[in-house]
Amino acid sequence: MTDLYKNHYLTPEDFKIAKKNGISNQRAYERFYYQNWNKERAITTPVRKSRGRSEKEWAGKAKKNGISRNTYYKRREYGWSKEKASSKPIMTTKESTKKARQSKPRKYPDWVYQKIKENGINMSTFKSRINKYYWPLKKACTIPPIKSNEKHPWHKTNKVHFIKD
Repeated sequence: MTDLYKNHYLTPEDFKIAKKNGISNQRAYERFYYQNWNKERAITTPVRKSRGRSEKEWAGKAKKNGISRNTYYKRREYGWSKEKASSKPIMTTKESTKKARQSKPRKYPDWVYQKIKENGINMSTFKSRINKYYWPLKKACTIPPIKSNEKHPWHKTNKVHFIKD
């Protein structure tokens, strides 16, 4: 065999080297011919270890505690211990929101949010009053919204007036 074709296919000697490195013939073949690894890399790179039995057992414990496998493995990627990743309960939406609010200060003072709640103003209504209609802060949080069945204060009657020419 000439040196010209030496790196274009795997020889029986290459398969023996792969076997010594703990790589099966099929794996070496797939790496070289299908995954386009070079010959040296295909026969010498060790096979990655799969998650060990203990890791799967911990994931099973997490499942029993109401934690999905994906959440468990993601927590492990973030550096959590096996025990903590499989036992710490998942935060509810309320808990998550509360934690986020504690870490990020609110845009308006607390009295504004209290007034909004007292007057039954939807947050989107409040934001529209401030950002779209440029209402002053005190007015935006104290004037209750008009209900659809109420008469608007600027309408004196329900009658329609026509102008005669």
